[in-house]
Amino acid sequence: MTPAIHAFFDEHPFVHISTFGGAELGCVAALTVLDLIEAPGFDKRVAAVGERFEAGFMGLPFELRRRGLFMGLKFPNEGDGMTAARDLIAAGIFAVFANNDTSVLQLPPPLVLADGEVDEIIEIVRRTFG
Repeated sequence: MTPAIHAFFDEHPFVHISTFGGAELGCVAALTVLDLIEAPGFDKRVAAVGERFEAGFMGLPFELRRRGLFMGLKFPNEGDGMTAARDLIAAGIFAVFANNDTSVLQLPPPLVLADGEVDEIIEIVRRTFG
């Protein structure tokens, strides 16, 4: 980080907080997450599940942007991501539109999905947008 950025954080130490920061229970949760992501085969599982989502979403009316399991569904029009978030939430899937581009829906499923859960998400997304 640059000296200017360091100075900013020195002046405003709580401007950026994290999911696990500052709490004993948060530290336990963070260590558990690290244990999970460092387990042998975890990265291969995430890649394989991501590829299943990619194949399952093929032919739907959005462009899939994906890194691992963090996915962005880019719809054709401004505001479509907001509508898509509403529709998926109504169907039982947590999703949120991207504030910086409301044509994009953020779909960040848990990294520890079971195969049946992957199938269920794909089915609901296909039913919602197909």
